[in-house]
Amino acid sequence: MTAIAALTTAARLAPYLPDRVMHRDEALTVTIARRPLGDLLETVQLVRGGAPLHFLLAKLVAELGGGLAATRAISVLFAVVAVIGVALLARALTTDLEGALCAWAVALSPVALYYGQFARMYSMFLAFSALALWALVRALETRRLRYWWLTAALLALDVYTHPYGVLVAAIAALGAGATLARSPRREWRTPLVAGGTAFAAVLPLAVGYLVLASRFQDERGTSGKELPGPSRIDTVEQAFAHFVGVPRHGTAAYLYLALCAVLAVAGFAALARTRPVLMTAWLVLPLVTFAVVKVPGTDNHVRYVIDLLPLVVICVIHGAATLGRALEWRIVAVAVGVLLVSVGAIRGARIADYRYRPPLRGLQATPVLKSDVSYLRTTFTPDDLMLGYDPAFAYGVISPGRNAALGSARAIARSESQLVARALNHLSGPIAHGWYTVVATDAVRVAAFRQALTAHGFDVRWAARRWLLVHTRDPVTTERAFLERGIEVFTTATRTLRPSEAAAADTTLNALQGSLAAFPAE
Repeated sequence: MTAIAALTTAARLAPYLPDRVMHRDEALTVTIARRPLGDLLETVQLVRGGAPLHFLLAKLVAELGGGLAATRAISVLFAVVAVIGVALLARALTTDLEGALCAWAVALSPVALYYGQFARMYSMFLAFSALALWALVRALETRRLRYWWLTAALLALDVYTHPYGVLVAAIAALGAGATLARSPRREWRTPLVAGGTAFAAVLPLAVGYLVLASRFQDERGTSGKELPGPSRIDTVEQAFAHFVGVPRHGTAAYLYLALCAVLAVAGFAALARTRPVLMTAWLVLPLVTFAVVKVPGTDNHVRYVIDLLPLVVICVIHGAATLGRALEWRIVAVAVGVLLVSVGAIRGARIADYRYRPPLRGLQATPVLKSDVSYLRTTFTPDDLMLGYDPAFAYGVISPGRNAALGSARAIARSESQLVARALNHLSGPIAHGWYTVVATDAVRVAAFRQALTAHGFDVRWAARRWLLVHTRDPVTTERAFLERGIEVFTTATRTLRPSEAAAADTTLNALQGSLAAFPAE
């Protein structure tokens, strides 16, 4: 059953990889992946901070000539692995039947399916996290050397995949420590050596993760107001609902969620009786971290707690099995498992946040951008610099034609002032023309924006009726001039575009203004 579930995941994802328009987070991946290896590692570790493994795999895809669909295929592969990993973990914690039901629940989960074709690291993180915890449970049960070393290797890969891999390692350490504390000391040697080796293996990431930690600060708009971020409680509620395949509205959905919540509590309590520290750490550490870490923005933030997906699914199904045994109705676990899978397959596929195949809202396919890619090919010149990793630019980077400058993917991030300044300080070579991307969808307001900027030395193109590609007619030559011209662009955007688009522009404007201090006027 697990193998069929894994194949079902691949079948539901693989045919649709080219269909959805690139997300801006995916633009980050495909853009950075097309830089020279040294520049890629410098950007990931010293400029942005974070985990390099997915970027390196995307780099391999790029070197082999793959585009967006091929990069997304990495996530498909690891989505399949995640289904198998959750099945193994559930089977190790419960029974073979519950493991198979959990495999199907993940295989048809809207969250797992969406990030299973998303060109970022979340699918890899889910897979390595599930496999690492499975290997740990097997190591604690059997005390076999191979499982300890497998746990160490998987935890190291998890840390190289996502910063929250450190949390999974902490969960594993707490769970292992609580069990080994009651064991003879002679049994400590192998796990300590394996754990120490894993720790040494991830030490090279320390600098990158310190850089990442420095970015967690209160970013504010030019008005001084703190930028919007997700409500922590709201995100956790949303995550639970989406993990089990429903939106959070409607009487039927609320009843279903109430049932799943009761079963999850029962399942967690049953599992915590035999592994109290492991289960508690698995629940508490991700939630506490999410509560503490500042994550600005208004995107779907369920991905930041995706490592809880296996826990939720396993607890719901084990809760049903526990209740069934208490009532001597063994069919209860199967019935709840079938319900969970069916809801994910039918209702979950209609949750707007997780549409991974047609019908899609907004832009339907990439051919809309062909003329805009041609524009980039003929206009982007050597030493030009783009502010922001946006799809309008990334499509050109993937298909630069004979334009080596465009194919070099020369761009810097724009999300925070510290990041902007650090990216410019690490920039190699001079700056020619400054390029800036602004989101805009209203034709009348775009006309006003264009009129204001063309009179001040900018050229403006409306790409796919969604992005404004703006560049200076004359070279900007210095980092400060690049920032000052960008401030002109985004100031104009805050004054002319729709309120929601102006608010996004204001965020970038604040980042540019905040980074000016790093480049004093000459």
